[in-house]
Amino acid sequence: VKGELEGGGGGCVDSTFASLGDACLHFTWSSRGPVPLDGLGLTTVTTAAEAEFLLAHGTECVNGPGGSDASDATRAAGATDTSLAAMRVMLAEAAARHLPLVVANPDIVTVGGGGLLPMPGTLARWYREMGGEVLLMGKPAAVIYQRVMAMTGVGPGEAIAVGDSLEHDIAGAGGAGCQSIFVCGGIHAEELGMCGREGLTAGDVGDGDSIASPGSDRISALAKDFGAFPEYAVPVFRW
Repeated sequence: VKGELEGGGGGCVDSTFASLGDACLHFTWSSRGPVPLDGLGLTTVTTAAEAEFLLAHGTECVNGPGGSDASDATRAAGATDTSLAAMRVMLAEAAARHLPLVVANPDIVTVGGGGLLPMPGTLARWYREMGGEVLLMGKPAAVIYQRVMAMTGVGPGEAIAVGDSLEHDIAGAGGAGCQSIFVCGGIHAEELGMCGREGLTAGDVGDGDSIASPGSDRISALAKDFGAFPEYAVPVFRW
């Protein structure tokens, strides 16, 4: 994130991110593997007392310690599985020190294993409630859409966003001036009265034709609740 914004990924310079510092407490994944930080010049620490800022890529572990020249393998070897409750304690300690939290994926939850799993946006929500400063680097923040459109050379009228989160995917697309396709059978499946989430996410949906749409009235009502209005909707995503 920091490398991208300081110019390493195409010259998108932002003084706020450039002034974060180098020592970060990195919340990341264990089962999926820690998100790589090689080449960013960051020092990873394991307590809020040592950190200059927090970086949230995941909600399963705290990345291991390592200097600015440490390899991702070295950091991963020292990563510690960390409960959400323990992360919340770390967030409170960081908020007391007025450290910024950079959130690389603002999603609150994702669908997995027949249920909803917490995502970094959950940490962001808690941190805001604690009075902490949160810097969003993913949907619905405009910077992610601007970056993608700059990389691909297309304008908002030539792009269409696909996603299952009204709060993030659909609202973000609208804010960036893009059309969107709402995938109903994702995190909002139960709110839309669709079949059990396990049937939608266990890889057995076939070609998707057997999954019925919740209907335009239900979709419109839920969209109104979130203030996010997709141009199109599909029951499931089929590539």
